[in-house]
Formats: sequence, C-alpha cells, structure tokens
Amino acid sequence: MPMLRKFVVLLFIFIFSVAYANQKPSLSVVQENTFFSVLSKTKEGIVFYPHVKGVNKIKSWTFMVRDEDNNLVRIISGKKNIPEKIVWDGVDNFGQPVSDGHYKIEIYINADKGDLKFEDSEIIIDTVPPFVSVKAANDTYYIYSGKLNKNINLYLSCGDESGIDYSDSFISILNFKNKEINKFRFTEEIPEVIEWDGTDYIYDALVRPGNYKIIFSVFDKAGNKESSIYEISIVEIVHESFESNKLEESSSEFLAE
Repeated sequence: MPMLRKFVVLLFIFIFSVAYANQKPSLSVVQENTFFSVLSKTKEGIVFYPHVKGVNKIKSWTFMVRDEDNNLVRIISGKKNIPEKIVWDGVDNFGQPVSDGHYKIEIYINADKGDLKFEDSEIIIDTVPPFVSVKAANDTYYIYSGKLNKNINLYLSCGDESGIDYSDSFISILNFKNKEINKFRFTEEIPEVIEWDGTDYIYDALVRPGNYKIIFSVFDKAGNKESSIYEISIVEIVHESFESNKLEESSSEFLAE
C-alpha cells in the first residue's frame, strides 16, 4: 500500500511537471484604477498587478509609461522577478509631475522561454478639482420652546469628468468654534437634497443658537478635492410677539421658494 501511494504521488508530480513545461508563456496585468491626480493626498498612484505564467526564470523586466504622442515619460526596470505590484505616481523620469492627459503603459519581460510584452491600458492624469456647491433653503432658522421651526434642507450639486468618489465625499457641520457637530457621508450617489433636523450628533440634542458652517467636500476619482461652504444662523425666539412674526416670516420665505 505505501508503494502504491508513493507511485501515485510521483505520477501526479510527473503529470504536473509535463503540463507546466508545456504551458504557453504569458503576461497579464490587472489595473486597479484609471484616474490619478499628482495633487492627490489620498491615493498612491496608478496601481498595476503583473502576472506571469509558463516561465521558470525571469532575467529582467521593464515598465514604461508613454504619453499621447508616444513619448517615453517614465521607465522602471529591474533584474530577476518582477514585483507583484507596480505603482506609477504620475511623475516623469526627473521626478516632475506630468501634464494632464491620457497615458499608456508597456511592460517587457525577458525570460528563459522568450520575451513577453504587455501593451493594453488606459491612464488618465487629472488635476482639475470637481465642481461643488451647497446651499440651504434659508439663511436663518428659529428655535422656540426647544424646537426648530423646520428642518434645514441642504441643496447639493457636484460633478467631474473623472467621476465622483462618493465614499470619500461628505458634509461637515461646524459651530462657531469650528467644532464639528454633525456629519453626513455617502455610500452611493450624492442626493440633490439632504435634510438636517438640527441635531448635534455629539450630544444627540438640538444645537444651540449661533452661526453654523455647512461644508460640502467632494473627491473625484482621481483624488482631487474641492469644498463649498454655506453659513446659516439659528436664533432662539424668547418673546411671543417676536415668535409669531418670525415664524410667519420664515414660513412665507419657505413657501415662496
């Protein structure tokens, strides 16, 4: 029985070795992202994962980046095995940021079974920040008897040719001390309107009277960030006569919109 088991193992190794020896050499590359900004503080660059099959030994490898006019702007090379991950951070051979535009990569590998080549990619360098705008339905809101006269509707607008990175974009609400008292994040598309009930998420209570900043910060897929700021006031009503006038005025403004 042990001899039979040994024979089976050796047969399996032989079959695997023959199959590997007859495997056609190939080079494939997985590209993690398409857009990148050299001004980005959140992304490391354009990421590539090369995968080589059917070779026993790599003698050397070369990674090159070319611009739209086919000019060579970046070259990285090495001996022996190619790295599992290659990152281009948007700079040229002199360490200077390249211009916005389209680029492509080429990877060459010199192996024991011949040369391998990869030339199929799309890279877009984009340093233009997204368009961003935030506004509230009113500039002033009122508190009476511990309640806000109405919820605060925030109207949002944004766009970018590279596309918006929703997961990194957010709305931050700051008090007069520039302390964040509420925050909204997005997992999918950014809605046109966000409704805030005036709650302070730290104390889970209605905010105090004062001036507040609404900051809408948006990242595009290249890593560029832009923010829009809108300021509102929240006033507490303490006299009944004042309450009646102000609440009526506030309601009229809302209906007029």
